[in-house]
Order: sequence, then C-alpha cells, then structure tokens
Amino acid sequence: MIRTAIEDLGRRRPSPTVALWCTAVGVTILLQWHWMTLYMDIRYTFGALRAAGQAGSSAPEVFIHRPMAHRALMSLLDHLTFGATEFRERLALSIAIVCAGISGAWLSRSLRDWLDRTSATYVGLAAFAALAWAPTVTVLQPEWTAVLLSVAAIAAALGRQSSVAAWRSPWLVVAGTLLALAALQKYTTATTVVVALGVLVVVSWRRGAVVAGWTAVTTVGLFLLTLLNRHEYQWFREMPELNDTAVVKWSALGSSLWYFPFLNPVVMVLPAAVILGYRLSRRRIWWAGPPIAAAVVMAGVAVQNAYYLHHYAALSVLAGAVVALACALWIRRVGTFPSVALIGLVWMPTAWWLSRRPLQWRADHVGLAVAGEIAVIALSIALAVRQPLDPADASRPQASWWKWLLTAAALALLLSFPAWPRTPALAYTAGETRVSEAAGRDRGIGTGRAIHEAAGGAEVVYAAGQQAAYFIGLPTACRYPTPTFLARSTRAPNAPSLASFQENLGCVRDRNAKYLVLNPQLIERGSAVPSVRQTIAAEFDCQHPVLQKENLLLCARRR
Repeated sequence: MIRTAIEDLGRRRPSPTVALWCTAVGVTILLQWHWMTLYMDIRYTFGALRAAGQAGSSAPEVFIHRPMAHRALMSLLDHLTFGATEFRERLALSIAIVCAGISGAWLSRSLRDWLDRTSATYVGLAAFAALAWAPTVTVLQPEWTAVLLSVAAIAAALGRQSSVAAWRSPWLVVAGTLLALAALQKYTTATTVVVALGVLVVVSWRRGAVVAGWTAVTTVGLFLLTLLNRHEYQWFREMPELNDTAVVKWSALGSSLWYFPFLNPVVMVLPAAVILGYRLSRRRIWWAGPPIAAAVVMAGVAVQNAYYLHHYAALSVLAGAVVALACALWIRRVGTFPSVALIGLVWMPTAWWLSRRPLQWRADHVGLAVAGEIAVIALSIALAVRQPLDPADASRPQASWWKWLLTAAALALLLSFPAWPRTPALAYTAGETRVSEAAGRDRGIGTGRAIHEAAGGAEVVYAAGQQAAYFIGLPTACRYPTPTFLARSTRAPNAPSLASFQENLGCVRDRNAKYLVLNPQLIERGSAVPSVRQTIAAEFDCQHPVLQKENLLLCARRR
C-alpha cells in the first residue's frame, strides 16, 4: 500500500496553479536580484535594531520612528537574514517578495468562490505585482507591510474555510488580527484597514461586519498592550511634538499628485477601468468604491502632512487589482482586447524614455510629463466609453488565449514599471533610482568599514543620519541610535523638557561610549538647540576627529 501511494505521488503532476505562482515569484526575484537594494528608511530601522541589539536592547526598547508592531515585524525579518550587506539586503527583499506571493496566491484562491478562476488569478497576480514591484522607497515601509497584511486578511476572510460568517469563525478572527497588525504598523495605516474592510463589505457584508468587529477589539487590545511599555507610551506622547503638521504643504501635495501616477502608471488607467467595470455590470459600486477608497488613502496622507510617495502604497495595489479585474471581466464577456491594456502598451515606451532623460532635462520639461499623463488618462477614458460592448464574434464566446496573455503582459508592464532599474524612485525630477541606490550602498559600506576599524569595535553613541548605524555596525547602549529628539529639538518650544530629549542627551554623557559618530550637519544651528552642541563639544573632541570619512566624524571622548 505504501509503495503504491509513493508511486502515485511520483506520477502526480504539480498543480498548474502552484507552478504559476512559483514561476511568478521566482521570475520576479531573478529579474530584480541584481538591483535589489534597501531604501535608507529601512536601513535606518535595521541599523538601529542591530546597533542597540548588540548592547542587549530588544526591539520594544529601541526608539525608531515606527510603532512597536512594525519594529517587531522588522526585527523578525532581520533575524531571518545573514551574510554580507549586499547579500543580506537581497535576501530581505526576496523574503518580502515571497510573502507578497503568498498573500497574492491566497487572495487568488479565496476569490475563486466569488469570481471565475481566471479573473481571480488576474486579481491575485495584480496584487502580488503591485507589492513585489513597488518602488525601492516603498518596499518594507509601514505602509507597504500594512497593505501586505491587509491583502492576506481579505484572503482569510473570503476563503471557503471561513464560509460561516459567525463571530466564532477562526479565519475571520485571523483576518481581524491581521488587520489589527496592519493598523498598528504606523497608526495612519488605519486608512488601509478601512479600505480593506470596505472591500469585504462590498463582497460579503456579513463577513465584513464580523471582521470589522474583531479588528476593532484586537486593535484596541494590542495598542493598549504596547502602551504598557513605559517608553512606548512616552514616545507615543512626545514624538508628535516634533512633527511639522501645522501648515499644509500645498506645493508638496500638488507635486505628489502627479509624481505618483507617473511612477505608478496603473493608477492613470484606473478611471478607465472603473468605466469598463460599470459598463459590464451596471453596478454603482464601480463608480463609488474606487473613488471613496482613494479618498480614504488620501486622508491618511493628509493627516501626516508629508507627501512621500510610499504613503500612497495602498492606492497602487488597489488600482492594480481593480484594473486587472475589469480587464479579466471584459475579456471573459466581450472577448476583445481591453482598451486599458492597449493604453498601457502605448504609454510604457514613452514613460521609459522620459525616465531615462538626464535629471536637468526632466526638470526643464516637467510640462511634457504632465501633458503625457493627462493625455493617457483622457484617451483611456475615451476608449473605455466607446469600446463596443457586444462580443466581437458571437459564435466564439471564449476569447483566444493570446488575448489573455497579451493583456497580462500589458498589466505586468504597468505594474512593474516602478521597480525598473532607472525608474525615478522618489519623484520624476529626482535623481534616485535603483542604480544610484546600489552605488550609494557601495559607498556606505566603504565608509562604515573604515569607521568600524578605526573605533576597534568599541561602544559608541550615534549623532548621525539614518544609515550611519546600519553601515558602521558599532554597538550602542543608547536606546536612540538615531538622535531624532536632538536633531529636531528646535521644532518644539518645550523639546528640551521632553523625557526622550533628556535620555538622548544623556547618551552623549554616558562614559561607557568611547566614541561619538557625528554628522555635523545634523545638529547645525537652526536644527538642534544650543545645549546639544554644547554637550557634544564638552564630551567629545570633534575638532580633532580620529577619522573623517564622507560627512561623518569619529570623535574620541575627552578624558
């Protein structure tokens, strides 16, 4: 019997679905491997956890401008990696891509109970691609991890295993827990959770209501548990004092509203996809759902008053899923190539050409890029309105396989563009790309190695930028590996009286730290209050540094 079972197992072919997803994840990692590099915000997190961890501090005890839930998740990821800096970054990003693949495949499987198999696969692959091919500045940010957890939560809630929409359903509890973790990634990521709950309510209002209940209970419970940590409560109260949210940055908001669609072109064809979906179903949710979801995401961005492109992470995944669903439904019913995909194929060569122009040329021709966006949006809407709804050939209701394949290729180009090696990472008029980030990593490794060797592995205190602890790797007993409260102390009149400021300044006086790693620009006049510069001058001899490398000084403690 055992022999027969083994022989049957050997003859059994792998599931086509498993093969598809393994191929999608494997090809994504293979294509990105050479250009994989972490953004400085992520290095800041890993570097702080590692530097303080060497002195015995755990993730909840280390200050990073991120809530405890995100610090714990990143600490777990960091413990799964190993090797030299370059390989370790690639491994961390590969693990992130695998997690995105698992979430996308899970979503695809769960949606089969609500959509046809091909449409469900399209949506799952689109969600995976939007996560896995997100810009370098976005991957592993709290907004990105919140979307990843939200996709998994939707999959858990909509699957066949959670068919009983009751409070006791374990998979609905899992969905609520995942959404609670998503909300706690950065607190403003609660807007991502609202969008996810909206999706569940649209598909199954009973499941959405149950998951919403578990999400609320679990979020409040976990949040209160984190505040039992004295320093977490302290940072929760004091960090907002240093954030600049008083005046709306209208210029930054306006720039981000056109930077984001250019760098995430699937967003440009979202209005056209909404039109296609409505024409197919005549359901008003197509008109109401995506705009409301986009407004919720924008509310989370506006609250922060910091219009970085990774704050829009949920919008790119939402757009990818909606566009993919509209295309799949259109091909399934009409059998013709969807106009949205056609526009994507036409636009991508133009976007590629524009993104490879010299930086000064791009700055001088901003209007050309904006005009291109407007033209794409207008043309895609016009074609979506006028594209015939009747099947092209009534005798052949099933579309040819090449139409499915060509549409998938067009969507893949739209969704992968943000992670191409020379796609601008921060903004159309900024010079950061994956190529430049990789070159900056090599410089950082060299600088960090030199400072580490000069200090002889001794304990230090850091008064430098985000990536200093990451590349240098020297231990610190200070729970503030990046001196945020010192460097921003002029932003709040009462900053010197904050407990976190006093603790951070106390690290400078700690005699166990033999050296100071200093970036003079970080504490220049107008940024840090005078007492910071005075304390540093009294404790360390930075007029005669042990080593000066790039913009960093290694200063020995005065005797």
